[in-house]
Amino acid sequence: MEAIVQTDSTSTATYVCESTGSCQLSTSKAADVQIGVFLAGSSAVAHGECRLCSPGTFTNQTNQTECGDCTGGSYQDEAGQTACTPCTLGHACPEGSPTPVECAAVYYGYQLELSECKPCEGGRYCAPGSFKGLICARGNYCPPLSSNMTQCPAGQYGTDTGLNSSLCSGPCAPGHYCPVESMSPQMQTCPAGSYNGSHGLKSVAECAECPAGTGCPSGSADAIKCAPGTVAPNASMAACVKCVAGKYQADPGQETCTDCPPGSYCAEGATAPSRCRAGYYSKKIGESDNTTACQLCKRGSACPSGAEKPTQCQPGTVQNSTGQKECDKCESGKFQSGRGKFECEICTLGGYCTKGSSAPSPCLAGKFGNMTGLARLHDCFNCEPGNSCPLGAVAPVPCTPGSIAPVERYDAAGTTGYANLAKCEQCVPGKFQNEEGKKVCNSCKQGGYCEAGAAVPALCPAGFYGELEERVNVTQCKACDSGMKCPVGSAGQTRCAAGTYANASAALVADRHVCIKCAAGTYQNDLQKTECKPCETGGYCTLGAAAVRPCGKGSYNDRMGQKNQLGCLLTDPGFYAKTGSSNQTACSPGTVQPNASTDSCVKCVAGTFQDEQNGTTCKPCLPGYHCKDGASVALPCEEGTYTAATNLTSADECTNTTAGHYAVTGSSMQTQCSPGTVNPTRAWARASSVKLASSKTRTERLGAMRA
Repeated sequence: MEAIVQTDSTSTATYVCESTGSCQLSTSKAADVQIGVFLAGSSAVAHGECRLCSPGTFTNQTNQTECGDCTGGSYQDEAGQTACTPCTLGHACPEGSPTPVECAAVYYGYQLELSECKPCEGGRYCAPGSFKGLICARGNYCPPLSSNMTQCPAGQYGTDTGLNSSLCSGPCAPGHYCPVESMSPQMQTCPAGSYNGSHGLKSVAECAECPAGTGCPSGSADAIKCAPGTVAPNASMAACVKCVAGKYQADPGQETCTDCPPGSYCAEGATAPSRCRAGYYSKKIGESDNTTACQLCKRGSACPSGAEKPTQCQPGTVQNSTGQKECDKCESGKFQSGRGKFECEICTLGGYCTKGSSAPSPCLAGKFGNMTGLARLHDCFNCEPGNSCPLGAVAPVPCTPGSIAPVERYDAAGTTGYANLAKCEQCVPGKFQNEEGKKVCNSCKQGGYCEAGAAVPALCPAGFYGELEERVNVTQCKACDSGMKCPVGSAGQTRCAAGTYANASAALVADRHVCIKCAAGTYQNDLQKTECKPCETGGYCTLGAAAVRPCGKGSYNDRMGQKNQLGCLLTDPGFYAKTGSSNQTACSPGTVQPNASTDSCVKCVAGTFQDEQNGTTCKPCLPGYHCKDGASVALPCEEGTYTAATNLTSADECTNTTAGHYAVTGSSMQTQCSPGTVNPTRAWARASSVKLASSKTRTERLGAMRA
């Protein structure tokens, strides 16, 4: 391209592309053409040419060397553009998008310029390309990330749109059932003659048969008991029926009606019999009107209106005549507690009898009656000191434990009245009395407290103690300190022993002050502690441990919290462990241990060695070497000695070289002197020194010859 045209308005510039593929801008203002200027929507390439920005890219400035990607949320599907287009609804446009990408199922694009689609929300379902997702219809639910609606399950209903849970709007109402996709809690009613009070029924099969004695209209949550005067003789009845004339039913929920009893009649639907007239009674049953034949009432009885049979005279009355509608009252000084009696009885001890008494009236509190036939209150006697006289006392009653009767109050009874003698006084707080008939109370004891009226001291509850006497209530018991035990009734607190602890975080106070054995795997070596320590390595801790029990010889433990000896591991061959070891120790060079479960290593015997740790066997000493007892390395035979044997135990066992031979350090054999060398003596390392000596002799000999 020879030139790029830039005009006043880039929107009027167009590209003219040759068949060769080169492009240049064309404008009507040819004179305005400037060389080397690149318009927006293109970028420069080699040799001064420009190219169109590809789809998915753009440039909105001139003189650019490269195009920029469309930002996330935009796209460009044409080449040579100066701007990108906002991403459309239901689509997403990642950075550099040439086209919008349709949102997949269970995702949606709810606004323009999204770089990624949003997951479908609960209560909606999203098909591919959804803008927002469709609202879930009634009777259905859509959990998050739904592509379709799901029917509400049987037993549930969905009355609203946009539900997001399988629970839908809730369970079906009692007395109704809901098949799948139900939209109301009363979608289907249980048929007449059936019921069910449970929520969430799924089908009519779950509607229970209405039992006899009840009625169940359509949609019943409960079987309704038949009202008095009605019955339901069969099961599965929608409603109860009235009792026929001559029968009645007084109770609800019955299956059959009852025949009208003697001395009565019953109209249709009767809930109770109608009675005969006063002074008479009847034995007939099942009458439906008042035309019954009634009989004369007997002596000792009365017959009120509608009597089924003679009614015996009630206590306090008697009747010595027949045909009476009521009985006569007993006279003063007498009573009658029985029924159907002809005469009254004399008044008994502890009371008095006014006219018409059905039982003796008790002498008032503070008095007693030890004679029969008393006719009035003033005939009762005043109570005596040291006792109480409750209502109806036959004789003074000794004060019960926890109460007393001081002499002083009897002295004052003449002016204050005897009513205060009706009962004994309670022991005051801080005192008690465990015997009856006493006049004074005892001081409360240690370890307990005495509220008003205490017969025995109440013990301080677990977790508290009482070190002083005369405590009046439980709040005065002192709280046990942490790490202390205080059982019920403690006069003091006791420190938890070693091997135990008190759980200070227990929910109940009593449980915080019980000394508990340390659990297996823990221990406690101190007193008065609230927790146990984790068992340390090198041993184990059984239940109630006061110290870590060390692992025995030949075993070790490298883990915390071991509960028993099984937590101690046996040493491996090549290792040993002393008592209480946390780890097994490797045998050092010069020692070995072929066995497991040992507490020491053994030295290699003379003639063998071991140059490594955790060895299980010793190595034989090789030819040219000797090994003393416990050797960690094989020592070489010295110069001038050698050995072809193995398992030498000392340097003395190495063999001296013979004349004409030599041996270097660690030799397994002696070596002959080479030509020109000699070794006239034994135990030589090399022949070199002999060779030097021979040369010197020759020199001296030649010198002598020259002389």
